[in-house]
Amino acid sequence: MTFDKWELKDFLTINHAVDYLSEKGGQSQDLMNRNRVRGADVLRLALDGRLPLVVDVPTGTEDSEGRSIEAGLWDLPIEQAAKQQIEYEWRLRDGSYSRNTDGIEGAWVERGKDRRQLEPVRVFGSSSAFGRGCILGVRKEALDALLSQETASNTVIEAEWRDVTITFLSEHKMQMKVGEATLPPQVCEELQNGFWNKHAKKEAKSWETLRSLAEQGGTIPTEFTERKIIETRMAEIRRNLRAYLADQGIKISDANPLPYNKHTRAYTATFSIEVGATYCE
Repeated sequence: MTFDKWELKDFLTINHAVDYLSEKGGQSQDLMNRNRVRGADVLRLALDGRLPLVVDVPTGTEDSEGRSIEAGLWDLPIEQAAKQQIEYEWRLRDGSYSRNTDGIEGAWVERGKDRRQLEPVRVFGSSSAFGRGCILGVRKEALDALLSQETASNTVIEAEWRDVTITFLSEHKMQMKVGEATLPPQVCEELQNGFWNKHAKKEAKSWETLRSLAEQGGTIPTEFTERKIIETRMAEIRRNLRAYLADQGIKISDANPLPYNKHTRAYTATFSIEVGATYCE
């Protein structure tokens, strides 16, 4: 019978987390591999709010008030002393300059509604916010969630413009569907990607034109005198939509999604665009 050694573990130290991410992510730990996972990377993920950490508290530990703390895993909010300690250890592992942690306070840990402050280890030159015998680490399920997110973000979906449907839910919000995938609704200001004028703090002309395209069922007629202005807006929309889709992991066709028909003197979208049932001008 063969056992997966990782299946027997719920808690991994930082070094074991490195091994786990490397193995499950298919990364070589050869020192010549510049992209190998390091302990500093795991700590950086925690500091950036992408990976929750825990502290394994040993039996017989007391908090800063002398009360007994139940042994086992406690969640570690990345704040105050805990953040200071993790930043210190991250810089050490990353090879950067770091001040020592002399005088550091104890880190706060949580389990449900119970919140305790650990008694720090105060040793000149090597103090720690985590308490004597406490081990910093991460739950395996948190690493699995991180790997799933990375896999999803690295998955590129190829699509044609005919697979795209844009629905304006209001003047300021739209939602896009690509094939069977429905993307989250986007407010213009949050969407960015050229649709929001940062300097004027208002919708860009390209957003107004895209909305007008939805109101007119995907076609915008244009007179000869205004063709140049409209073409500028169409070029912006093409660029902005491509940028948005790329951010969503979607590789869209290189075909022109807003061609000009010289016979009808109009721009007609090759994707579907409409206003929703709740749309109100």
